[in-house]
Amino acid sequence: MSGLDEREGTKKDFDTRVLHSFAKNAAEEVRVEVGQFYGKDVVNVRVYFENDEGKRLPSKKGIAMALNLVPELKKGVDLAHAEYLRMVEDGKLTAPEKGGGDA
Repeated sequence: MSGLDEREGTKKDFDTRVLHSFAKNAAEEVRVEVGQFYGKDVVNVRVYFENDEGKRLPSKKGIAMALNLVPELKKGVDLAHAEYLRMVEDGKLTAPEKGGGDA
């Protein structure tokens, strides 16, 4: 949820706090946010881009879900991280420079 959805929500309907952000590439940033959307606690992992005026805006690329599902999301991320480490160790991948990746 980028603050807008098919229910004609507005940015004021999505009150968030950024917990973490990192560069996805030279033009995009990934943000992990928590907050409330229509009174429900949510986590939002979303790609932001810079518009022509230089303002960072949320894209449709991302996922938003109930905050109580974070433990399940973490299980998946932990498994992906273990696979990443295995592939780096096997020489199939190189570790990205700090602060970026282009996946």
